[in-house]
Amino acid sequence: MTKLFRPSLINLAPTALALVVMSGACHSAFAQQATAQPVSASAVLSLTDWSNQVWVSGTTRDGKDLSALLNATPADAGSTVVTQAKSLADNIAKRESDRAKRIAEVKEELDKNLQGDASDLSISKAFKSALELQLLSLDKTELMKQDRIKQLIDKGDAAARAAEERGDWLMASELYARLDALLDDKGSYRKDAERQGRRLAMLRMYVPAKLWQLRNERAKLEKTKELPTYNPAGDDFNTKLADIDRAMTVRAVIRAASRHVEQPTLNRVVVDGVEALRTMTQTADLLDAFPGLADEAAKNAFVKALDAEITGLNLAKADISAERMDSLLDRIITASNNSVKIMPQAILHEFGNGAFSHFDEFSTIIWPDEMGRFQRATAGNFIGIGVQIEFDELSNVKVSTPLEGMPAHKAGIRAGDVIKTVNGQALFGISSLDQAVELITGPINTKVTLGVEREIPAKDGAEAKKVDLTFPLQRSKIEVRTVKGWKRASDGLTPGANEWDWYIDSANRIGYVRLTQFSDNTSRDMDRALALMNNAGGVKGLILDLRYNPGGYLEQAIAISRKFISEGPVVGMKSSNGAVEFDGNGSATAKAPLADIPVAVLVNEGSASASEIVSGAIRHYAQKGQIKATVVGERSYGKGSVQNVWQLPGANASLKVTTQYYTMPDGYVLHRKPGATEWGVEPMIHVDMLPAQITDALTIRKNADALPDADNKNTEDPANLFAKGADVQLQTALVLVQSQVAASHSTAAAQK
Repeated sequence: MTKLFRPSLINLAPTALALVVMSGACHSAFAQQATAQPVSASAVLSLTDWSNQVWVSGTTRDGKDLSALLNATPADAGSTVVTQAKSLADNIAKRESDRAKRIAEVKEELDKNLQGDASDLSISKAFKSALELQLLSLDKTELMKQDRIKQLIDKGDAAARAAEERGDWLMASELYARLDALLDDKGSYRKDAERQGRRLAMLRMYVPAKLWQLRNERAKLEKTKELPTYNPAGDDFNTKLADIDRAMTVRAVIRAASRHVEQPTLNRVVVDGVEALRTMTQTADLLDAFPGLADEAAKNAFVKALDAEITGLNLAKADISAERMDSLLDRIITASNNSVKIMPQAILHEFGNGAFSHFDEFSTIIWPDEMGRFQRATAGNFIGIGVQIEFDELSNVKVSTPLEGMPAHKAGIRAGDVIKTVNGQALFGISSLDQAVELITGPINTKVTLGVEREIPAKDGAEAKKVDLTFPLQRSKIEVRTVKGWKRASDGLTPGANEWDWYIDSANRIGYVRLTQFSDNTSRDMDRALALMNNAGGVKGLILDLRYNPGGYLEQAIAISRKFISEGPVVGMKSSNGAVEFDGNGSATAKAPLADIPVAVLVNEGSASASEIVSGAIRHYAQKGQIKATVVGERSYGKGSVQNVWQLPGANASLKVTTQYYTMPDGYVLHRKPGATEWGVEPMIHVDMLPAQITDALTIRKNADALPDADNKNTEDPANLFAKGADVQLQTALVLVQSQVAASHSTAAAQK
């Protein structure tokens, strides 16, 4: 199977880690309607005409016509779509009012932090304000021309370079990352940010206690709560590196270079590997792991040996062979043994990571200690206990939600429980959730005991209190359900029960399906959701929510697309030679079940890979007038590349390599290449959300998704997404689909 992957995005709100985590007009009529000029919103429109014009406005990116129509609804107080449209108009007006207010506040914060001789911390805070201004601004080009932004970039550049020079890796990394984010379209600071990112990864691997110390000092600097005492559980780098050898590293680099879509020069790949070792050597905080770095003469001798290898590679007329690469690594390891004495496995680990950084951000070696986590992250099922976890504000490991019907849920573990111990070993103070994952997971049918702290709220006159509970659990096969509905409809414990209410508008039979990723069973589970809706009265319109969906299996993306698209290819795969191969025979085996109803697909910057294939294909055929659909939200991430995974022979390690680029049926390449001005899927109607709205919407959605508590009550009604004005993207999609259902009802009534 081919899988698609994406990088980690900067979270806009806390997210949990999964452990063990016919109502539409005919096609030809729609094609004519989509090109018609909208009727002026000032005209007196019938509900049918108004509804049709709302839909037409939802297939354009500017949304101006839609705004006018929302403020000129027909006098039909009993219509669901009119009520929702008025609410949307109010929420959009509130968004714009909040935008103006927040822009003024953020500008003031930015200017304050740049006053006088600004400290590194003040400059970093100013960057945070500038990045928020980018999100808030309707004209980002004009924003970047402002003197305050130019001044910030100059000060940030100087501060970042000074921080790196003095070895303040955390601050250097933070400043370079924020410079890179602010100037993302130019990529001016990409290499600097990547270099510092590698440094921090080295600290995390070899001296996690030192990284904890740097973070704690940063917390003191900001006068925030200090971190809990460092807990080394599961943090021994010797154990993590134990199974790495030279043959594994050489095979990985050689095979990746030969298979990569850009066909890079192997010598340049190897140079980046050796450069990573130079960075390692010049990172003084690694002394605790490699004391030999304290000897300046030894360090200089090792750097000289590395420079000689780089010079030789740059002067070579032919690409390095596997045998010569093996010899090169042998020389480097020997030079290390004779000078700084860095363990060979660490040399190989950092060389491999540096070499793969030359390819692209999605290609990587999956080292032996990472195989389990990788398989859990990409499979639709794995072995564990079935909980999602996150750090809370006090750095406790907290249960975000148990997975329905899985061991933890059946045992009574609840959202909000704090996991204090695993088999008696304390978790407080661990520096990453991966440490907790490694302790909690294990072979199938083995036992694990969790010690949790639960807060019991005040009730019936009794005071709130905290209690300690113990849960002995048996690890089992966990299936991650990637298809979710509008709101919870049961406790999820009964096999085969309908755990979700799939209707966002039950009166009009409008369904809501949210895909969190594309796993083995995503298409099957969506079919099940559609069957349940058909059994409950049918589905006359659908919202497909692909926001924050990172991707998954290509086959599943095609299968989901075929529920909407009957004829024509879904996706093409462009190889290094420029040839494009389209999926299958370019058509479905049967008529797509959702081809004849209005559909709105939601995307945002967190929609990547397989999500972009589905939304892009639907957008393509909607614009051709072959299906009644629209894409709503903001431009997707732009991760349109194929990663193939190969197991390395004789090793518990794999390589993940970008081998092709995905194209839409018209040849458009989804992937964002360096310097690109076009990428990803542009929505047919652009609807942005303010940072505060995004945070509120994610919180409401997370609370609404939580399994019912002991009293069989959910913590939040997802309708609050509209009542609180948090999710204008979803509300826009709902109004658009409701408009077509309303138009169809009006037409049917008129024909009687």
